[in-house]
Amino acid sequence: MGRPRKNPLPTDAALLPSTPEKTRKRPEYRGYYDCVATVEFTNPVLAGMPDLQREKLVFERDPDGNITLLSKHWRAVIRETLRLVDEELYSTAKDYVYCGMTVIPADSFNGKIKDMSLPVGDKGLSIHETLPAGTQITTTFTVPASILPSEKFQRLLERAGNFVGLSAKHRMGYGRFKVMNFQVTDTLNPDETQDEDEDDHEGIGGDDR
Repeated sequence: MGRPRKNPLPTDAALLPSTPEKTRKRPEYRGYYDCVATVEFTNPVLAGMPDLQREKLVFERDPDGNITLLSKHWRAVIRETLRLVDEELYSTAKDYVYCGMTVIPADSFNGKIKDMSLPVGDKGLSIHETLPAGTQITTTFTVPASILPSEKFQRLLERAGNFVGLSAKHRMGYGRFKVMNFQVTDTLNPDETQDEDEDDHEGIGGDDR
């Protein structure tokens, strides 16, 4: 009598999820605070939304003509700065800083927006709407207090202004800014935030640029 055969694997075994060797523990966050930051751009800010009719890149606007800088743009700036200054902090904080949408009133930039042409490889030129240096904007943030105290977050914003920028073509140096004012406006009770479901945090603030 031959050796007994082992039970064959089910035909769909490859479709079964593998069990991770180690489940990453979610960091414990103790409370959040709201803050408001006013920044002033030190060089031009370039638009990045294609307008096929006008054949140039424009700023997003609401129905009243105000420029809107979406949450995802600020979130991308914060994440890139975190990655530059502290890889470990980036892994724990990148998804937990919530950024508000910035609205720049139309009457504050009328007549100030100019077009700028930049070379695009061998394809010719890209034309961008630009906001001039000296433009000020104000944005709100909600930040986990236990890993990014307000003093640390303020320094993070200052580094973002020096090294990352808020602009299309920011890697070419556009959209640099300095922090003119920073103020904590509210502190959330840790008991109200520590038991939030992780799914509630996903996607807040938008995706990377």
